[in-house]
Amino acid sequence: MPKVGMAPIRRKQLIDATIECLHAEGYHRTTINRVGRRAHLSPGLVTHYFEDKHGLLVATLRELNKRLSGATARRLASATDPRDRLHAITDAQFDEEQFSPQLVNAWFALWGNLHELPGIQRFQTIYEKRLRSNLTSAVRPLVPEARVAMVVDTLMALIDGLWLKGTLSASGINGERAREIIRDHVNSVVGPLDDA
Repeated sequence: MPKVGMAPIRRKQLIDATIECLHAEGYHRTTINRVGRRAHLSPGLVTHYFEDKHGLLVATLRELNKRLSGATARRLASATDPRDRLHAITDAQFDEEQFSPQLVNAWFALWGNLHELPGIQRFQTIYEKRLRSNLTSAVRPLVPEARVAMVVDTLMALIDGLWLKGTLSASGINGERAREIIRDHVNSVVGPLDDA
């Protein structure tokens, strides 16, 4: 019988092992057995906590979204004006903890297989709506209303493009470089920050 209080610890171990497996072996080679081995736990525990591979992958994407939301909230906490807020939102997308090769590859392995995982599509939709809402709120005071949607769409496309470049190790795009690129674009659209 499992010890009381072990469920959150085991779930985290298995989600972390899933992220490692997605990064190292890809979506189709990420199996319950491989995740169990990486976590040094019985594959039976995977099905105990997540029912099946689908449940595990949905929980993994939910965790990735939670981490990204946490990074955004931490950066927004110190934003003092709309420009700071916009930079906080875009910087969080490329936070060093969120933009590691391991996490970037895990995100893309899941994104690339959304058609196979209907539950994951729901979390992707939530993520996109949250990002769009946050960006719109930050952009609206900075540009004419007629330009808000275009600026937000461009920022979202740029963010996705930089994430894609992050999967290509030869591209040289790391979190710091991605933040520089986004800040340069933001400053060209809304004007530089006073200290920029």
